[in-house]
Amino acid sequence: MTLGLMAFSEYNFADYACLFLFSSFLLFYLIFPIFSFLLLCVYFFFVSFHLYASFFLLFPPPYLYSLIFFLSFSFSILSSVIHSLNIHPR
Repeated sequence: MTLGLMAFSEYNFADYACLFLFSSFLLFYLIFPIFSFLLLCVYFFFVSFHLYASFFLLFPPPYLYSLIFFLSFSFSILSSVIHSLNIHPR
């Protein structure tokens, strides 16, 4: 999936940074749920900056990144609620 996204990207730093941060988020979520929330905040900064730069440079904005962000953010919120309620799926 990551290679497919890289093939259709614009090959700039923001694309690779977003993909790396999202992959790191998925990896660290399995190990450190609290650290993954901080990483998600950094990921949101990169995605929002990329959307801002793409809009003003008249490039098509990467809607896939925003979709991935909202899915991962909702997943992070849901997992934090589950952890705070001390509910563990069996």
